[in-house]
Amino acid sequence: MGKNQWDILELRELLERLLPQSRVLSNFEITLDFPLLGRKTMLLNARQVDSKQLILLAFEDITAKRTFEQDTKILTENLTKQRDQLQWLNDTKDEFISLASHQLRTPATVVKQYVEMLNQGYAGQMSEDQTAMLNVAYANNERQLEIIEDLLRVAKVDAGKVYLERTLYDASLQVETIVRELKAPLVLGTRVSCLKSQTGK
Repeated sequence: MGKNQWDILELRELLERLLPQSRVLSNFEITLDFPLLGRKTMLLNARQVDSKQLILLAFEDITAKRTFEQDTKILTENLTKQRDQLQWLNDTKDEFISLASHQLRTPATVVKQYVEMLNQGYAGQMSEDQTAMLNVAYANNERQLEIIEDLLRVAKVDAGKVYLERTLYDASLQVETIVRELKAPLVLGTRVSCLKSQTGK
């Protein structure tokens, strides 16, 4: 059959060894090199027919199936490896954000304390303009601390430790606050320039 390409010594020895023991061979997987077909993985079913001294054989070519399974296994392993790498990168990112936030919060807190001390007169009486400038510095320092806290919250959210609750928020209030903060240094700078022009210094 098929120009005797099934007449393979390995297959013949397999049948001669197994069939006399069980007389039935079910779903036996074997990989053989065929002269014309090449390397194939076959699912073999065989039964010995004693009355006629014959062997009834049934072959199923499962080469494509096994190749697909092997490719799927390799792909799954690669995806698992990539997932583990991404998880490691994500954990490293969260650790960095947490560490950086703590490091940034320390000097910002020190600045806040010294600004408060200046406002309370620990370094002497200040002018109205100096107080206004310190108030701007204090407000922006508070904003910086809030941004640092936001970074920490982001790390916690990524780690699944925080659940966000949606609420209504008026974005125009935030815009007005930012515009007011940006205007303050310009107004103060103009007033200081006017004072210098009047005094001639």
